[in-house]
Amino acid sequence: MQPAPLAPIRQELSEPNRPGLYASMEIHSGLIIIVPTVDREDRIRLFELALDAAEQQDSLVNLLIEVHADGTVDVRDWSKGDPQSTG
Repeated sequence: MQPAPLAPIRQELSEPNRPGLYASMEIHSGLIIIVPTVDREDRIRLFELALDAAEQQDSLVNLLIEVHADGTVDVRDWSKGDPQSTG
């Protein structure tokens, strides 16, 4: 399986009512998104939170791990069969 290009992922996030690359896939290796654009130190802190959440999962297949500026982390299914993914 080839890695997914980033442009469709950005489109998926900026246009949440349109299905994007990951939302239209039946299976993918998982996706981690740090929502805000922040400085390097905050990116590292937020990515560490994402990794902590990832470690708690049995599998990352078809998961979206979304980290927000306030440190909240949402983990959910993000695949074609999930109604929240609009795929």
